[in-house]
Amino acid sequence: MEHVTITDEGPIRIVTLNNPDKGNAISKPMGEAVQAAMREFEARDDLRCAIITAAGTRAFTFGADVANPPELWRTIPSVGYRPLKPVICAVEGWCVGGGIVLAMMSDLLVCGKSAKFYYPEAKLGLTGGMIAGLVSRIPHKIAMEIMLLCRTVNADRAASIGLVNEVVEDGKALETAKAWALELTGMAPMVDAMPAHQPVTGREASWPQAWALPPRVPEPSRVPFCVYAFIFGFDIFYHRK
Repeated sequence: MEHVTITDEGPIRIVTLNNPDKGNAISKPMGEAVQAAMREFEARDDLRCAIITAAGTRAFTFGADVANPPELWRTIPSVGYRPLKPVICAVEGWCVGGGIVLAMMSDLLVCGKSAKFYYPEAKLGLTGGMIAGLVSRIPHKIAMEIMLLCRTVNADRAASIGLVNEVVEDGKALETAKAWALELTGMAPMVDAMPAHQPVTGREASWPQAWALPPRVPEPSRVPFCVYAFIFGFDIFYHRK
């Protein structure tokens, strides 16, 4: 049984954690498989958007598989891979430990109404440190509550604090993520690339890097990126009318 499944639906790549008997806990091979799938997504121009999700509704992931600990950084957007294309996370059930880091580092996040977010590392005495980025995504005091007091955050509160974009009926998170992905594939690709390339989303470190021309964007006669993106996007919009 493959514990990470990869499906391409047209321009959309879907990467699924597929170990529901263990709460989709991420093992070392699973972490490596997610990284490989997302690096391939990153390199292929025919793929425009990625969704990271998990099998079943019990858990998105229980975090690291302690029986075969992964290098969790491999699964994290902008750490294990650096896609200049949107990444959506679709969460059902429990999202624990490193799963929160994976979810928060995505560009968009949808969850089922029974989803719960829990970061227990303060009780366990073990952390990879990447959770510190949570303070740039939600209010500081609430981030501290999650990290220091290990409070469980339900779906509605996650949406109210800005961790989640939308709460849907249980079992509908992936369906919603696919709808968003289809919508994104209709946008100008270079404009889609810019938010993922800017620190506004927390996925990049510095402003000079953020405003640099993404490496796979054509550079016709040094036309400013914003102007070229506008022309490209307008052409798409005009021909879709």
